[in-house]
Amino acid sequence: MLTSGILFGIMHMNVEQFLYSMFVGIIFGMVVVRTGKVRYAIYMHIMTSLFGAVILPGLPMNRAVIIVIVLVLGEMVSAGVEIGKYYKQKVRR
Repeated sequence: MLTSGILFGIMHMNVEQFLYSMFVGIIFGMVVVRTGKVRYAIYMHIMTSLFGAVILPGLPMNRAVIIVIVLVLGEMVSAGVEIGKYYKQKVRR
């Protein structure tokens, strides 16, 4: 997942977006592994891009930064929970 996330971050070719893209790429990869379906990661990517390109630019800068930080932290927590569930199931098998 880490390699996938790093490659996802590099593919965005933007230093400012690298860390965010890397974390989001890890989450997208976990979704694919967990569900076995790429389409859910694609839907999440569409929503993330829509949010970043359409909704955030219309907000005042201080609110946009807070929202992005909350989203990234929320995605990281979600990723941690999913990874925990995944490994817990692996141990049971």
